[in-house]
Amino acid sequence: MDQVRLVGRDEALARFRQQLGPHQGLLEGLEDNPLPNALEVFLVPGSQEGPQLAEELAKNPGVAQVVSSRPWLHRLERSAATLAAVAVALGFLLFMGVVLLAANTVRLAVYARREYLEVLDLVGATASYVRWPFVLEAVMQALMAAGLASLLVWGLLKVLEAPAELPLGLDLSQLLGFPWQVPIALAGLAVLAGVVGGLWGVGRVLRPQGAG
Repeated sequence: MDQVRLVGRDEALARFRQQLGPHQGLLEGLEDNPLPNALEVFLVPGSQEGPQLAEELAKNPGVAQVVSSRPWLHRLERSAATLAAVAVALGFLLFMGVVLLAANTVRLAVYARREYLEVLDLVGATASYVRWPFVLEAVMQALMAAGLASLLVWGLLKVLEAPAELPLGLDLSQLLGFPWQVPIALAGLAVLAGVVGGLWGVGRVLRPQGAG
């Protein structure tokens, strides 16, 4: 057990009123506070004592009802696992899309500078000297896209955060947090997609000219 906290009737009613948000007017007709005093029990993360502790508390004559957040958490874990699988699939599709977009962008850039590249080929420029500027350009564009995507996701999660705590101590501001690892992971994937797409695009275009 991590900690135990007493929630009085007045605090419980104030919390419920805050959770109702714009529908707080539903409580204006109450003549008395119907909510009882309650104890909030917080377990250590990963603890398996929840069901046994709930049974022991329910046997106490002073306890009218024991409400557990475990069913909520189980559904939340299943939903999170499903969303993670969907996110991986969508991430792979987006990664391939960025690779193809980078390859096509590089191909268009090469075609637009074909005369300049022919001059470089005539003066003996190496393949890496010709190719890597286009690859670096693709990487920079992918990094800019990753930065905008991170900013968009961060803003969306900020909008979705609940203004108040949910029942049983759940808090959407924690569930919908934006880990600092996400921008780093997106930046790494953007660099990889830019390099792969850039090399693919420039290789397909320049190979016929003998630049590699």
